[in-house]
Amino acid sequence: MDAKQRLACLAAGLLVTLGATAENYRWDTVAMGSGGFVTGVIPSKSERGVVFVRTDVGGAYRWNGQSGRWIALTDFLSEADTGLMGVESLAIDPRDAAKVYMLAGTSYFNKGKTAILRSTDYGKHFEVIDVTAQFKAHGNGLGRQNGERLQVDPGSGKVLFVGTRRDGLFKSVDAGATWRRVDALDVSGTPNDNGISFVLLDPASVTQGTAKRIYVGVSRYGSVGPNLYLSKDGGATFAPVAGAPSGLMPQRAAIASTGRLYLTYANGAGPHPGSPSEPMSTGQIWEYDTAGGAWVNVTPPTVNTAYGGISVDPSNPKRLVASTINIWRPQHDGTSGDRIFTSLDAGRSWTDVMARGMTVDTNGIEWARTASIHWAGSIEFDPFDPKTVWVVSGNGLFKTDDIDAPTSTWK
Repeated sequence: MDAKQRLACLAAGLLVTLGATAENYRWDTVAMGSGGFVTGVIPSKSERGVVFVRTDVGGAYRWNGQSGRWIALTDFLSEADTGLMGVESLAIDPRDAAKVYMLAGTSYFNKGKTAILRSTDYGKHFEVIDVTAQFKAHGNGLGRQNGERLQVDPGSGKVLFVGTRRDGLFKSVDAGATWRRVDALDVSGTPNDNGISFVLLDPASVTQGTAKRIYVGVSRYGSVGPNLYLSKDGGATFAPVAGAPSGLMPQRAAIASTGRLYLTYANGAGPHPGSPSEPMSTGQIWEYDTAGGAWVNVTPPTVNTAYGGISVDPSNPKRLVASTINIWRPQHDGTSGDRIFTSLDAGRSWTDVMARGMTVDTNGIEWARTASIHWAGSIEFDPFDPKTVWVVSGNGLFKTDDIDAPTSTWK
């Protein structure tokens, strides 16, 4: 056998060996410890342990409690759909946690292509429904932490609503396959190009298969136009809610089983100042009695700043958790960021969780020790373990297993 033959045999042997070895490899994502802005956290209220998050430029993820890792849901997207990594809103079917929907799109990628992504298997697979011709999303725009703009009707998994930046409110009656504009709501764009900041359907109002009370927040000052609307007939008609704060913009809303609506407000779309007219420097928390129409200012008296996240304990309608946004007060290890407050009496008094004491468990990600919880525009109780609270940040997502501890630990 000459040298050429020996070389050919050696190469063939290596190829066989490499091929056999390659079959034993298992490819997976690499956990880097996150970072960047997580814009919303959405836990399922019907199935324990199902939690989704969305980001401004990094797609969406589902929590795997068994492995303690986040599962990337949007890695399947190609370069032609780069903009769909900007997830503007995410919704879980209240009656079936396997069904999840996303509103995605980024104005400066793929000519602003916008889509509704829908899944029936917890986000393992998605169908992409192009809606660009009807409305456009901007997952990395101002107000991206507002929400949620996309909602599934608690009475019917086929009915969805989505609030848009420039084109008003849309409704689907076929689980997101097609959409029609809700002309009864006379809202299109806003001066800050954020449009509708949230849509909220009251589960207590479900009759004849669908929710009848629908709240819609609009990202504008009251001097420009009404910024909170209510429908009492499932979207057939809408009317401005009288007495709503006019000098601030609604950020988020949560409804208690008592019928009390809790809303956070700020002087801007956020998460940071967008213009001299929207400095994100002040805000409030308000309670609205859906039965009697009375408004009560329940803002924590110690911090006059913008407020972002709000959540109600499903097991106790008087227990609230709220977060500021765009302030820089002392936290842990010399860092500065937002404040988190809890209330046991429907906002009549508050406990400053950070001032009481907090620490960070780096969870193996050492850089997190000097990372603060800031841009906290979304905060949620775990519906099945309300001592557990999730909060978003410009440095990723943080969770505490005991929000009531004298020193809460976040990781």
